[in-house]
Amino acid sequence: MAHATIDEIEEKCILVAVIHGDIDERLAHEYLDELAFLAETAGAKADFAFTQKLPYPNPRTYVGEGKLQEVEKENEEHERKRPEQKKARTIGMNLNVTNRR
Repeated sequence: MAHATIDEIEEKCILVAVIHGDIDERLAHEYLDELAFLAETAGAKADFAFTQKLPYPNPRTYVGEGKLQEVEKENEEHERKRPEQKKARTIGMNLNVTNRR
């Protein structure tokens, strides 16, 4: 019986957190570490992590338009420099879920 092997394709992702309200820079980085672990558990590798300080997350894009362009530019540049590693197709946003008692 012949055995076929399939090369595993690694999913790339970019992590983004907004520093706002009760979320300071230290806590945002903790959230990004947890999000990176969750992404890895789901089979994705986080290539980059970005943070942005805002009064509140943008309801449409989560981060500001300028930060969104920076993330896309970095992703494109990474693919240009390392064509064997395709650009990330997934952007993981740090969504804060709160317990409402």
